[in-house]
Amino acid sequence: MKFSLIKLRELANLPEEKYSLEQITSAINSLGFEVEEVIKCADVEGIKFGKVLKTLKNENSEKLTICKIKFNDKERTIQTTATNVKEGMTILAFVPGSRREDITFGAKEMAGVLSEGMLTSFGELGFDKDLLHPRHEGITEYHFDISEDPIKVLKLQDYIIDVDILSNRSDANSYLVMARELSAYFNTKTKELKAKTPTFKSAIKVQNGKAQSLSFVEVNDDFELTIEDEILLYKNGIKSINKFADLSNLILIMTGQPAHAYDSAKVKGPMSASHKSGKVKAFGKEVELNKNLVITSGNKIVSIAGVIGIEDYEVSDKTSKALIELGRFDAKDIRNNMISAKLQSKAGIQSAKIFGSGTTKLAIDYISSKVTSHSQVINFKESEPKEVPFSKEEISKVFGFDITKDKKYSLITKQLESLGFEIKKDLIKAPSYRVDVNTQQDINEEFFRFYGYNELKPVAPKAEVARVRRSDSISLAIALKGYNQVLTYTLVNEKDSKINP
Repeated sequence: MKFSLIKLRELANLPEEKYSLEQITSAINSLGFEVEEVIKCADVEGIKFGKVLKTLKNENSEKLTICKIKFNDKERTIQTTATNVKEGMTILAFVPGSRREDITFGAKEMAGVLSEGMLTSFGELGFDKDLLHPRHEGITEYHFDISEDPIKVLKLQDYIIDVDILSNRSDANSYLVMARELSAYFNTKTKELKAKTPTFKSAIKVQNGKAQSLSFVEVNDDFELTIEDEILLYKNGIKSINKFADLSNLILIMTGQPAHAYDSAKVKGPMSASHKSGKVKAFGKEVELNKNLVITSGNKIVSIAGVIGIEDYEVSDKTSKALIELGRFDAKDIRNNMISAKLQSKAGIQSAKIFGSGTTKLAIDYISSKVTSHSQVINFKESEPKEVPFSKEEISKVFGFDITKDKKYSLITKQLESLGFEIKKDLIKAPSYRVDVNTQQDINEEFFRFYGYNELKPVAPKAEVARVRRSDSISLAIALKGYNQVLTYTLVNEKDSKINP
């Protein structure tokens, strides 16, 4: 999974002046994950916000518009071919002396008028143009003061850390969980979600059916996502569509819980999961179902579970209330659905992994923190923490010394407690999002992660080398009876054979 360094710093309370990029990537590796690549987000310098004071047509060109723009240091004239620039807009521009990768911008005469720079879109900052929301495809209007530094407020001075997450730690495909891990490692305090009290009760009825768990939260449209939220989606390679679809994708990357949004006004009847056969249309393509797991509303199929929704029930900019699905399904069902739909999505890949009710609970809290008004969660029960027998003698045996007397032991227990573990005398309760912790061996691994594999000194095994005496008693007994022993070398070259020249 890809992680924004700036977002991890914010969530795990790791300020740049104290914790370097190298320290954070080293910590991720030490915690049992693998950093595969670190990529600079946007290689730009010197860009500025500006307020458009006046626009007029360049009489010498059919396409160019002359813009008089006020910046924090001076007024400049910049020409553009964009058609959506108007007076009063706050825009973003490369001014003379600013840089993008190996290009340094300067003033240039265009159709008889000196242009002092270039207005810029998100795509020209380095973001994938295929992911951009329509309002970001051209010149974007911003709501920042022109005195602010765009690189800081848009968080462009970022690095993307690509991390390989082991299959048994699907919970860590999540900003919030990775931030918890880093916070525990560095002994900082994680930024907590500010969950709100539900404001209404949904009328939607839900049954799990063939799902392991099928929960929903209904959300009103009286909330707005920020430009920072949209940029975070771009950094993670996710297209911005509308606020409800974007919210479901933010739930996925922030919590690790796959989510799907339906237009509440289009959903009729109780929601459930069942296996169906037949043909359905999903976003312009016909899908042949053969006992595939689907989500139904009454007797209507509203989505192919964990993979793709049916467009008749999709959310749009006109949706006033959305139903957010938070499901956990059998991995075989999801893999079968991806094959049938011929589609692999980030949500589908995560749905095909095993994760616990604690991940769903994290998603519920995240939704509550992001929206203004939402319903009580529908059809959800968090699992009780798993009790794992714990022996200090056993873990000391694995370490090779009495770990309980090591000065790091009490620190490690505090680090594990910050992750949600409850440590008692002879058992440990694992948090419900950690489905990979089931045995003493799993607990041992948690202690190893925070003790540090590199801190363990290798010790040679204590074993005596046994002397082995070769016995040729049979050959000797035969020789004593007058027989001669002949050794043959069947693969020896004929020229080298002295016995058979």
